[in-house]
Amino acid sequence: MSARTRQPAFLAEVAFGLVISLVAAAVALTLSLVMPGVIVARLIVAGLGLTLVLRAIGRSNERRGRVVAVVVWFAVAAGIWIVGVSLPAYVAVHVALAWLARSLFSCSRLIEAGLDLGLTLLALSFAIFAAVRTESVFLATWCFLLVQAFQASIPDLVARMTASSEREVPATDPNRGFAEAFKAADEALHRIAGRR
Repeated sequence: MSARTRQPAFLAEVAFGLVISLVAAAVALTLSLVMPGVIVARLIVAGLGLTLVLRAIGRSNERRGRVVAVVVWFAVAAGIWIVGVSLPAYVAVHVALAWLARSLFSCSRLIEAGLDLGLTLLALSFAIFAAVRTESVFLATWCFLLVQAFQASIPDLVARMTASSEREVPATDPNRGFAEAFKAADEALHRIAGRR
């Protein structure tokens, strides 16, 4: 996990989501004239997945692992395309790859990656709801990326959470043992990750 990342602003993420949603809708409309709908859906999902992976890599100052991340994405994407997994599984794999890249290149703590995973699952559920109700590529993509825009607030939220947990706990507090164990576990994870 990388601690050195240019953190996005919420409005910049919303603008990015709007632009990508419009592009996805335009590409889907154009491709649907010459290709079956299932192939168009898979191409849109793959394009969105690659865009999110490249955005996570590009936003990070981490130089190690960039090529490996892109090669792994292409290998997995080609593998699930060739195997022909169902569309829900195809979407799930691409969302997981995007989350993994964001976690590896943008998150400095395990709790950030966990919160990002929860946000990603929430975004996916909104996108599925929009896709089922409207059958609109634009709305499904927009719902997914709009919820994902809240990832910009995760580092601040984690900083506030850890700041409150790092305060000195009185000796009479029944939660003192937990607070000390939490602090020791957090320090151990940082040492393992080589960040301290």
